[in-house]
Amino acid sequence: MTAAASIQVIPRRRWGQHWPLLAMIFCGLLAWAPLLVSERRAEITGYGIAGPLGFHVAIDGGAIEKYSNKNKLLLIVRFKYENIDRMSDAAIEKSVLYSIENKPIVMAVKGPIDPPKLRFSPNPQVAIEYNAAVIPETYSSENIKSLSDVSRIGGKILDTRVQTVPLKSLGIKLVP
Repeated sequence: MTAAASIQVIPRRRWGQHWPLLAMIFCGLLAWAPLLVSERRAEITGYGIAGPLGFHVAIDGGAIEKYSNKNKLLLIVRFKYENIDRMSDAAIEKSVLYSIENKPIVMAVKGPIDPPKLRFSPNPQVAIEYNAAVIPETYSSENIKSLSDVSRIGGKILDTRVQTVPLKSLGIKLVP
């Protein structure tokens, strides 16, 4: 006796049956697209206090190289108060203008102590706002009286960071 072998034909699957899987793969790739094609964001990579009323900020120059042709970099420091509009606050300190190069850039500003331009309060803690901005090279830092002047003259605030420190760490004493 011989056994008869039967051959079973397995139908080929059509891609049409797998459209949900294909749609999920496509959406997954589409979700990553902005990350793959986006440019580096200008970010402050370091900041802090450098002596009495001295402040410094580091920023990645490679991330802002697109501004290098007709702009200069500027550090603007102010003390943050909830009852004062940050854009119109005139109690600011500004650095000199810095050239934009494809390397880390460290900016610094040292404010005068007597009389200070920054606004002080007797609070034991102070919030320091560091603003990295670019302005057209045809202007100087003297043209900036408040943060709103940056956009008014065609510049841009690239990044802002806030640091809260004890008032005594600024190296000054308030005399009542």
